Amino acid sequence: MSTFLKSIDHRFAKLASAGLLDSAQHAINHGDGAGIHAVLSQSYGALQEVICLTGPHMARCILVFDGGVGLLAGAESYIPILTFGYLGQGSHTLAAFLTAAGFAYTDAPAFQPPLIVCRDGSTIKGVTHGAEIRWEDGTTTPMPKFPGT
Repeated sequence: MSTFLKSIDHRFAKLASAGLLDSAQHAINHGDGAGIHAVLSQSYGALQEVICLTGPHMARCILVFDGGVGLLAGAESYIPILTFGYLGQGSHTLAAFLTAAGFAYTDAPAFQPPLIVCRDGSTIKGVTHGAEIRWEDGTTTPMPKFPGT
């Protein structure tokens, strides 16, 4: 498992309990990466890393926040607009999201999964092996089940 990821909030429970689902949906609908970050960080804290699982077609990632809580983003998730690996609205939105989160490396079109992008700009490459990703630092991440798959 990545350094920070401890669990995945499949239902966005913290966001829902804070009454922020409508605000999040508004930012998502408008492709507002900074707005998406503002809403998510209110409930989940600081973004620590982004685990890019698959892409660019059907790009999927896990956004890992303080306390190790992960949220699924990309294709077939609640936040489908945050994608990478190509030039387009999804990559532009993810780049704005990462900039708002204070990440040093925000070139979302250049992300080639599997890849972990850390706040300080460092990256960790991985290899998909069955139902998990093995990272070059020796850790592993199980492939999560995305809604609709």
